[in-house]
Amino acid sequence: MDWKNKTGKGISIAVLDSGIDLSRREFRNCSVVAVNDCNDEIGHGTAVASILARMAPDAQLYCYKLFDATGGASSEALIDALTQLTAERHFDIIHLSCSVVVCDDMDGLFRICRQITDAGTVIVAAFDNEGAVSYPAAFDNVIGVDWSTLCLAGEDYIFLEDSAVNIQGVGALQRLPWRDGSYKAVAGASFAAPYISSIAAKMLEAGVAPKDILHELNQNARRRYRVNNTDYHPQNQALRIHKAIAFPFNKEIQTLSLYEDQLVFSLADIYDLPQMRNVGKTCSEIMHFGNSGRTVQSYKKIEWTDDFDTLILGHLDEISSAFETDFLRAMLEKCVEFKKNVYAFDPLTNYPDLTEKIRRNGNFAFYPKADKSEISCRFLDKLFGIATPVVGVFGTSPKQGKYSLQLAIRRKMTEIGYKVGFLGTEPTALLFGADLVFPFGYNGVHVSDTDSVLLLNQYMHQIDRKGYDIIITGSQSQTVPYNLFRMNQIPTAQYAFFVGTNPDAVILCINAYDEIDYVRRTVGFLNSYLNSRVVALSLFPKSYEREWTAAASETIMLSSDEAYARKEYYSSQIGIPCFVSGDEAELEKLVDHLTDFFVEE
Repeated sequence: MDWKNKTGKGISIAVLDSGIDLSRREFRNCSVVAVNDCNDEIGHGTAVASILARMAPDAQLYCYKLFDATGGASSEALIDALTQLTAERHFDIIHLSCSVVVCDDMDGLFRICRQITDAGTVIVAAFDNEGAVSYPAAFDNVIGVDWSTLCLAGEDYIFLEDSAVNIQGVGALQRLPWRDGSYKAVAGASFAAPYISSIAAKMLEAGVAPKDILHELNQNARRRYRVNNTDYHPQNQALRIHKAIAFPFNKEIQTLSLYEDQLVFSLADIYDLPQMRNVGKTCSEIMHFGNSGRTVQSYKKIEWTDDFDTLILGHLDEISSAFETDFLRAMLEKCVEFKKNVYAFDPLTNYPDLTEKIRRNGNFAFYPKADKSEISCRFLDKLFGIATPVVGVFGTSPKQGKYSLQLAIRRKMTEIGYKVGFLGTEPTALLFGADLVFPFGYNGVHVSDTDSVLLLNQYMHQIDRKGYDIIITGSQSQTVPYNLFRMNQIPTAQYAFFVGTNPDAVILCINAYDEIDYVRRTVGFLNSYLNSRVVALSLFPKSYEREWTAAASETIMLSSDEAYARKEYYSSQIGIPCFVSGDEAELEKLVDHLTDFFVEE
């Protein structure tokens, strides 16, 4: 269809921006209607509108001032503007060279955009210039425009198929009218998008239907690429477990017994090998901690015809090696025979025949993992802004009760009445009702640190969309290196986790023996690397005998007086409130402090 010589005649374009300086000579030969006060204090809207006026000179422009020099557009302001504009009249095109990165009401913004496009209006929106996923550009009913330095002219654009970004437009510097009669050399998506709106106006004038504009843009692109997203096969982490048994009684299964009241299913029994000398003992007796009176049974006494639906398998590699028996295969074979679900902490990739039989039975065979198949490529390495407040639990070493603290904070905040989202990093996380799991702790992550950031950010976005009041997550091990003597002492995976989750508030778990300078260094890193803030310290009330040894040789439980003395010491030295972990009264104070922080923010 011949549209290239059209001028946009008869096409109405609403421009929502910072306003337009209508005194500029660039607008002398075009028609602009000021819907509200369009005085442009910035120059951005004037520059955008000048491209529309030049490329589609006979289009009717409508100026709506959406934001001024005090700040950009909010999702609330954008929804109100779109609602008001479209209630008063129909527009052929709505042009937005602005975007919302942290969208407080994504559903509301999507609904009004859907309502507008269903009525036959084309929406063209620029992505955030700094690279974030932004709205409404990322919606599937909006033509989302980014910029590329490969595009040197206005109508030289790249069309991207199967991508949230539909078009990459001109990325070259342009000299455009700005505020106070000046000109400015600018580049970015804001100044690529008006060319696409101008092309759309010409296509509409030529008779292309609004619903066919995107297809026509594809057909007329100078270049087109298809984003390869065929490897994206995310796990279904929404598992339904009603009643389960667990084997063997190792660290992860101990966690289930310790916090059994927070499990999202009924735990019928826990089993172990008789040779491990745990059989017949209570869980608390074995762990020397907690108050679980549950007795560990011999795995030989599992009644496979009982009404449990799921077998939870802890890590089995060590006992399989020690006893030269493939316990994982043996247990999977039993689950095939008796039609049971499997939730395993070890990978099941070496048993495709058995896992396929389990699935054919109508059951699931699941193990937590993080690999490339979990990452969507549709957003071209763009990151999502997270609207929900995020709390991150980080530490100065391993074995500080970071995971237990996350569970405790979630429990306490839920009791108060908050809706709490949870991204877990232990393989047990989903069993405690976590929204998603990033199995950070036991060789479950099989992506680079860069891809970890992408995956974590996408996970956080999925949780963010659920409407929680707060999201809790937590790292593993230490945060900054003690020294630089070996590569395995540099916690690069923790850096990736920190960036990918981007917490607003951080609770730093510390040990009673931590040196003040090391704690200060950790706090300094967490406070400076991103916009996060360490709001509290959590003292783990155990110490270790470390004299003349590279690893802890003996666990020493601090007395209440010792723990409180260390708490006061760290609080006074670091200047951040410190709370003793594992103490219910201290937990209440910590949660109160946390909620006060977000209220003040």
